[in-house]
Amino acid sequence: MVDPRDEFYRRMSESAGGGPDFTVLQLLQTSSVVEQGLARQLQPSGLSPSSFNVLSILHTQENQCVALHEIGRLLLTSRANITGLVDSLCRRGLVERVPHPDDRRTKLARLLPAGEQLIEEQRPRLRAWKERVKRSLSETERQQLQELLARWRSDLLQPS
Repeated sequence: MVDPRDEFYRRMSESAGGGPDFTVLQLLQTSSVVEQGLARQLQPSGLSPSSFNVLSILHTQENQCVALHEIGRLLLTSRANITGLVDSLCRRGLVERVPHPDDRRTKLARLLPAGEQLIEEQRPRLRAWKERVKRSLSETERQQLQELLARWRSDLLQPS
């Protein structure tokens, strides 16, 4: 299936002189397609990609507990919505807020058993979807893409 935005972005890039602009547009467009696909996979669970990311961050920690500011640093979306995401997960009984044992100014989020169960329920669906995402590239191509993206990110994170 062809993304209906392809032609629009190609014309837009050509009118701007083409080149790197089109590469950036394609990267953003691909990111959007991947995020929409992930959202469709998570829809039955009632989770957004951002809320699933919070649960995944907590799930990977040894004590399944992380400071809110650290979640914000690790999250693949805006740090501004951490409070709302964690509050929403708390209301669903998937996460709880707990005080930091050594710093009363810091709040921690802790994964609850219901959150752990929800992550485990999503694993088969997400594993199948990830296989579908990977299938159009060979292992070598995926490795090359990962290396190129890492190099690009590293360069973009350097001060101008």
